[in-house]
Amino acid sequence: MTSVSEQLIMTLSFASIVPAAFMCYYPMKDQLAFPIETIVLRGAAVLAVMVPTAGFASVKFADYSDVIYLVLLALLYGFYHRTLTVNVSRSLAVFMWVTALMSILLGFVYCIDSRINPALGSDIGSLEGAVTQLILSFAAALIAFYPASKYGAALINSYGISKVWYITVPVTGIFFAMSYLLAPRKYETLYVNRVFFAYLCATALMLLAQLLLTVIFYHIVMSMIDQMKTAERNRILEMQESRYIKQQRYIEDTAKLRHDFKHTIRTLCELAGAGEYGELNRYLSDYLAEMPQNETVYYCKNNSINAVLNYYQEQAISADIDVTFRIELPETLPFSNIDMCGIIGNILDNAVTACRDTEPADRRIQFTMMTQNDAQLVIVSLNSFSGRIKKQGDRYLSTNRKGSGIGLTSISETALRCGGEARFSHDSAKKEFYIDIMMPLKQAAGSTED
Repeated sequence: MTSVSEQLIMTLSFASIVPAAFMCYYPMKDQLAFPIETIVLRGAAVLAVMVPTAGFASVKFADYSDVIYLVLLALLYGFYHRTLTVNVSRSLAVFMWVTALMSILLGFVYCIDSRINPALGSDIGSLEGAVTQLILSFAAALIAFYPASKYGAALINSYGISKVWYITVPVTGIFFAMSYLLAPRKYETLYVNRVFFAYLCATALMLLAQLLLTVIFYHIVMSMIDQMKTAERNRILEMQESRYIKQQRYIEDTAKLRHDFKHTIRTLCELAGAGEYGELNRYLSDYLAEMPQNETVYYCKNNSINAVLNYYQEQAISADIDVTFRIELPETLPFSNIDMCGIIGNILDNAVTACRDTEPADRRIQFTMMTQNDAQLVIVSLNSFSGRIKKQGDRYLSTNRKGSGIGLTSISETALRCGGEARFSHDSAKKEFYIDIMMPLKQAAGSTED
């Protein structure tokens, strides 16, 4: 076999990366950092250079072909992650899942190629094997399109806790390693006793195991998401119930005052007629002092948002925090109450917690929600904090020992799911933390469910 034909075979083998790239992007269709056209053009240029180069290098340095393959995967992952808006945990989880799947499919290629070219092996490629690998890869990409685009995308869009996604990486890594270790270096070993049948069964079992674990992971995570939504709904309902009880108490107290008001007027007239103005003033002062105060503030026409704002206003006042709300919202918004209250609740919860770590005189929260040109919803928050910051790259981490550290992540994920984005920043000198969120006022897929 000439070096030219060997290079062609290896290039065709590496070309299976193209359908693998399609599969990597299926669940990330809503998480692209650039327009799809830009990613396709850049990706095509990168693959046009890397695939032939890897094929040439694998022939030239045959003893290091495995290393070349791993380096190629690392470079491709770097490109892949930079084209997405998600964190490393999710992009790495998807990339490793696809890599493991492709390595398992390679086992079926070896089984087919061993029947055609029994004198060869996995370390000596054949044109038939390369073509078979390419066909199987494109077939897998075609089959995976619907489930990955629908269910995979729903999973990626809805769940952003890194620890859970990182757990999947070693699992798929094991499948990848097992596929590599079981690969027959010489096809002739498959013809010893029942080795061929055992290898085919092992490959099929690995494929079934990966698919089964993926389905189980999907249902577990979606169940966790449903529980989180239920907890958020219950939290909102509790806030609304608290507002309702206080409002009912206010209505009952004012009803008594209205009932007794004619007697109050008569008393005022008698005191005024008798010229006892000092007593009249005292009576009015006592009357005003006994009037019930309506503690519920109506910031907008959305009762759920009012409940959350009133709840955290009470929290702030009880912690001696100077709080200012500026709310200018239309009667309806194209986002679910769960999403909106989740964003507001996480912002204000973090703000109140941060303010409690500062001196009482420095505690303040400024929170604004308003529409801009009837085109987008703008949420701006400012709160004081202790000045201590923990970051991992561009990501802020919780400084509260008991904190889960997922509040900002939840805010960012919800904003992204609603078609917008959230930005976080701080000023160490002023000891101020800032959150800026912009979301388009359009119907966002997956954000309309109450």
